[in-house]
Amino acid sequence: MRRKTKPWARFAYLFLLGSTTYAQSEQSLPNGTAERLRISKARIHSPELESQIIDFRNGIGPDEAATIALYSNPALRSIRDRRGLAAAQLIQAGIVPNPVVSYARDYVTGGNTAGTTTGYTFSAGWEFSALIPFLPKQTAARKNFRSVDLDVAWQEWQVAMNARVAVYRVLALDAQVQRAREANRGLQESTGAMREALNKHEKTVLDLSAVESASQDSLATMLGLEQEFERQRLGLNKALGV
Repeated sequence: MRRKTKPWARFAYLFLLGSTTYAQSEQSLPNGTAERLRISKARIHSPELESQIIDFRNGIGPDEAATIALYSNPALRSIRDRRGLAAAQLIQAGIVPNPVVSYARDYVTGGNTAGTTTGYTFSAGWEFSALIPFLPKQTAARKNFRSVDLDVAWQEWQVAMNARVAVYRVLALDAQVQRAREANRGLQESTGAMREALNKHEKTVLDLSAVESASQDSLATMLGLEQEFERQRLGLNKALGV
């Protein structure tokens, strides 16, 4: 299934640096990751997301970001290792000692063999004492596995939601930054025009001061939005594991 989220194409450049870094991460992606990423459903434990083919040339949206975060977020690797350990402990708790069966023969050799026969022994044994804690151990291991599995699902849900929200925040801040830049550009032009009018004695110093004050406020707002945009972008990259 290929998702083409053209409305999010502007967001593609925000992930460009991340896709380059991600190719060098602990779990390297297949060739062609810079343009396309295929994630099978078996690698995603969340029931909300299906197998996807993400084409970075079309940009990525909230769903794609959530999928990438589930695939590559470093925080999920250790907790998934815990899930594998809990599964191994569950299997170990279900193992009981094997029964032991032995058979031996004692052949008569040498000496006076008249009236003698070959001796043999047969024995069977099983360690019944291991069955006493068997059910409690298996119950505890099963509950531990369910607890870890639920914890993994909760962490994955949080990571996916954080990635989705981060995309919306970055896109919203990007639009705000664009509008703030346009407003600041317009006020700077107005300040220049007001200064020329003042030189021609068409405006007063108070008029120029008011425009300059508005321009400075607009510049401060624009710089604040740009800083917040960079902070949210870095947070998104962190959520995506890049």
